[in-house]
Amino acid sequence: MTEKKYLRWYNKVGYGSGDIAGNVVYALLSSFVMIFLTNTVGLSSGIVGTLIAVSKLFDGVTDIFFGAMIDKTHTRMGKARPWMLWGYVGCAVTLAAIFFIPADLGDFAKYAWFFIAYTLLNAVFYTANNIAYSALTALVTKNSAERVQMGSIRFVFAFGTSLLIQSVTVRAVAALGGEILIDTVDGKVIYDVKPGTQTDTRVRLRGKGVPSWRNKDVRGDHYVTLVVQVPDKLKPEAKELLRQFDEITGNSLNAAKAATEQDQHGGENKENAAEGKKKKRWKL
Repeated sequence: MTEKKYLRWYNKVGYGSGDIAGNVVYALLSSFVMIFLTNTVGLSSGIVGTLIAVSKLFDGVTDIFFGAMIDKTHTRMGKARPWMLWGYVGCAVTLAAIFFIPADLGDFAKYAWFFIAYTLLNAVFYTANNIAYSALTALVTKNSAERVQMGSIRFVFAFGTSLLIQSVTVRAVAALGGEILIDTVDGKVIYDVKPGTQTDTRVRLRGKGVPSWRNKDVRGDHYVTLVVQVPDKLKPEAKELLRQFDEITGNSLNAAKAATEQDQHGGENKENAAEGKKKKRWKL
């Protein structure tokens, strides 16, 4: 006996695409929050990691709490959608708060600011939204196969979004400028990458090299060659965004293609002209 179907293909795709927004939050936190807090704010990575671990304990408790609250919710919007809506309002505010820590605060206040903002984001607002979003599969269809398809499509969008954010951000640092960490003999130093930096650019860090064996107070320079990493695998959405970027910045792809075709036509014309001269000589 076949199960009754409740959804069309665009309903499943529409559900799955909703996780794009969720993974914008997740990818930013997992990939860049530690770099931002240590390199820009100047906090200790050990203390930040400990605070994140403590916050995860609250996250385990709130999963159960919000699951129970969703079961008891009865509104015009249904059980899950109110929690998704208000959860993302909170996500937007707390995500901005994490990356806008006031510079004039003391170290203890900065740690407290981050811990409160991160816990509210991860253990409260993001959890409320994500639990409600996951519960939709059971609320919109009773067909077990459709539930599996909805989950599969959702994770396609989730992983694609994470890949796109990280790959585009790496290229954006080279194009727009930004800060990177460089390992030296004395540890890591922050280097400000200038906008428009190209691959194989050689950087000179004065006084960051090996000390002189004659005078320990005199140090050499440290040289680094910058390499712009380009992702080897791109989703169709990422390819389309890069094509749009290329059109805005000069249409280099089509320009190269046109130059190649022109060279080919030029070679053919030269060959035709040479053959014509040979024929004339034979006629004479």
